[in-house]
Amino acid sequence: MKKTAILLTLFISSFCSHAAVSCKENILDLVVHNNGNVYFSTDNTCPNWCLADLGSEKNNDRAYALLLAARTKGEALMMRWDLAACSENNASYAKPSYIFFT
Repeated sequence: MKKTAILLTLFISSFCSHAAVSCKENILDLVVHNNGNVYFSTDNTCPNWCLADLGSEKNNDRAYALLLAARTKGEALMMRWDLAACSENNASYAKPSYIFFT
């Protein structure tokens, strides 16, 4: 019982202090810039440019591959954002914390 209460407290405190959502996104535009960054826009939370920056060049290459595959196939991706709801728009150059196929 004590372990459960501690875990529940940790979960609730982390949830309340840091709101985040996973949103279904269709890739509209995809750009590889000469600065080395990959930018994209979506039909949902990124009407302006968002940034595929997952911490390393290898991870960014993987993110680009997912974005390109989704755009080419016309399939949606799920992205985790620091937003309260998927109906919100991200700030320009926002970065998802993860990306995956639905």
